Amino acid sequence: SDKNSQLLEQLTTAEGQMDAAQRDAAALRDSEARLKLEIDAVEAERLRLENNLTDMQKLKADNQKLVRSEVTRLTQTVLATSDKNSQLLEQLNTTESQMAAAQRDAA
Repeated sequence: SDKNSQLLEQLTTAEGQMDAAQRDAAALRDSEARLKLEIDAVEAERLRLENNLTDMQKLKADNQKLVRSEVTRLTQTVLATSDKNSQLLEQLNTTESQMAAAQRDAA
């Protein structure tokens, strides 16, 4: 009877330990499931950020191309205007010389 009591107590203790182990296992499974959800969320955020980075890099490249194009266009405009100004200055000098010569001839 004493032996049966000890065995019954051991069995009760073992069942309690099994129940605790099963609860621990269930808690671990829940924790793993939460961690997997967090990992999935972090992965989705990483992909979103990578896509944003790609979009930003494309926009930067497009803007740099646009700026280079505009600088080229403005440089050409400045050079053409400068050339036209030189021509007009040369014409003005020629006209002034011709006027001075005409005044001398008239005098």
